[in-house]
Amino acid sequence: MATTTKLFAVWGNGAAQSELIRNADYSEAAYQAARKNDPEWGSRLGDQEYPTDQAWFVVVEATEEDVDAATRFDHAVRGFAEKE
Repeated sequence: MATTTKLFAVWGNGAAQSELIRNADYSEAAYQAARKNDPEWGSRLGDQEYPTDQAWFVVVEATEEDVDAATRFDHAVRGFAEKE
């Protein structure tokens, strides 16, 4: 059974480990998804723990399993959500 790829918003701070994330393009939609799905983080952007200049918001096309594997142990990743 083939697994279907989907679009996922991924967000975080600092240098992401995964090439899937590092090679993705910035997206305003991913920024909005981060603020919606992770309001605590969105409200803290710019403070000492989450500096704005290190924040990133990208959209990747992948299976949920691939996104989970790429983000699970990466401390730079704050979260991901299927793009609406």
